[in-house]
Parts: sequence; structure tokens; C-alpha cells
Amino acid sequence: MRLTPFNPRTSELCNPYNWSLLQNWLLADMYAPDHIQEYYAIRSACGVFDISPIPKYHIYGPDAARYLDRIVTQDVSRCAIGQALYTAWCDDDGKIMDDGILTRLSEQHWLIPLQRADQRRDGGVKRSVGKICTKFWGNHYDQCQSC
Repeated sequence: MRLTPFNPRTSELCNPYNWSLLQNWLLADMYAPDHIQEYYAIRSACGVFDISPIPKYHIYGPDAARYLDRIVTQDVSRCAIGQALYTAWCDDDGKIMDDGILTRLSEQHWLIPLQRADQRRDGGVKRSVGKICTKFWGNHYDQCQSC
């Protein structure tokens, strides 16, 4: 079992000790004794999720925004450097594969974490993103890296 960098803090806050394993990473499932308290906390203050173990893609280069506009449903040009944008991303047929937060790290560098990390579902997302990367950039696949 692996611990994320946030584990020392989340373990202090996870009073009900409701934990789960995600790809052998220990993550807090709930910080309150029931979902009602968490619901109101999210609506009135803030919700925090440790996405450390979730796979992420770095998309970068002069055509990164044009590429992203092919797979996400939002207009990425509206996202300023340092901002994040909630969006869905689609396969070549326009089918929604997943949703998540797209972050613009610099003028030509973006980060997409895959929201759902279970292997069965993300396998399709990873294949779709990789397939579109290869179609878009051909042999320059290094501009679309997974970490």
C-alpha cells in the first residue's frame, strides 16, 4: 500500500476512518461521518480530493490548443495561464469518454488528469487520447505524454 504526499494531512481530517485503495494508493473516501455533511461543505465552502494517484496527460507544443479543441467540449482559448477549466473529452466519433479539469500551465502546456482511475474505464480513455495524439501529431507523439 502506498501513501500520497497528502496522507499526513488527510489522515488527521479523516475522522470516520473511511478509506479505500485506488491502484494500491490509500485515499480518504469521506471526511465526515455521513455524506450530508460533506454535501453542505462542498456547497458552502470547499471540497478537496487527492488526485495524486490518478494518471495525468501533459499536452504541449505550438498546436496543443488546436489538438485539445478536437477532444474537449470547451473552448480552451478561454482558459488563461494558471487557470483550470472543467470539461468533457470525447473520442473521434464525439462520444464522451470522461470529464475532468483541464489546467493551462503555460502558453503551450496543458495538464489533464483522468478523472476515473479504474483500469477498465480509463483503458478506453487512454487509448482514445493516445490514438488522437498519434493521428494529430503523427510521429511527434512525445508532445502528448502520460505521467
